[in-house]
Amino acid sequence: MVEELEIYPAHKLLLNIENIEPDRYSIVPRLRIYVNMRYTIDTGHMQKRISITLLSSKFSIAKSIKLMKEEFMHVGIAYPDNHIIRFMSPGKSTILIYVDLDPYKLKKIEQIRDGENLIIRLNLYLTIHDIENSNFINSSNLFLKKRISKSDWIEKFLYTFNFKRTFIAELPVIAKKDFGKIMDALDKAWHYYYSGDPKEAVSCCRQALEGLTTLLRDYGYETEAIDDRGRTKRVPDWNRLLGNKKLAKIIKSLVISHREFTSPGAHFGKMVSKEDAELALLLTFGLINYFEKTLIKKER
Repeated sequence: MVEELEIYPAHKLLLNIENIEPDRYSIVPRLRIYVNMRYTIDTGHMQKRISITLLSSKFSIAKSIKLMKEEFMHVGIAYPDNHIIRFMSPGKSTILIYVDLDPYKLKKIEQIRDGENLIIRLNLYLTIHDIENSNFINSSNLFLKKRISKSDWIEKFLYTFNFKRTFIAELPVIAKKDFGKIMDALDKAWHYYYSGDPKEAVSCCRQALEGLTTLLRDYGYETEAIDDRGRTKRVPDWNRLLGNKKLAKIIKSLVISHREFTSPGAHFGKMVSKEDAELALLLTFGLINYFEKTLIKKER
């Protein structure tokens, strides 16, 4: 897609994203975006020497689905390697623009992409001046877009960024709206994990697990049980939910064990490690996905 900006009558500036690639020489995940800028003058008109200044640039993304409106989400600031471009005559120049990402942003991009192709958008704010007399000519807020196929995104970009193989394999999407608060807790857990706080990540996994068992009871899969102190409490009815006593016994044991693992007492006297958080995160997501799909099947 080419954006066209009129500078003077018969003088135009044409811009488009030529290419996007992962930066293989950066220690952080980084995109390299090549923007073509072409200055044209219609035949028979006087040449002008112009200076273009990039004042700011922002980067956003959306998933690409045919016949659906694109809903862009802001990701961050984009940084051109050169803020000033001069044209002494009609011609072409290529600007290199960098976008720095991180594991948390990559995870969010994957959630938004949702297994589809990706649309990236640059929002460029620029001013144009006449070099000969330093007069201000124009300013403009431009949007440049380019599509990245899901195969390229996975095989070239995520692979270069060393993004986790689990995410490259496209984890299932949790679609039921009443799982929203549970997924919010899990999202917080991932945020703490990528921020280097595995203890809070495990704590948020416990919140998600508690929300999950509460939701199952809200769906009516509830029964009574006696705790260690002889008190009656309400718990999920695994037998009725799963319709298989042997399977229900296994799942019940798994949920109870995982709840104990994510409790503070399980890690008393030791630091909660990154590996502890990874186990908690993957098990929690697995349980959420399993029960969401179970409920969907029972509603059919």
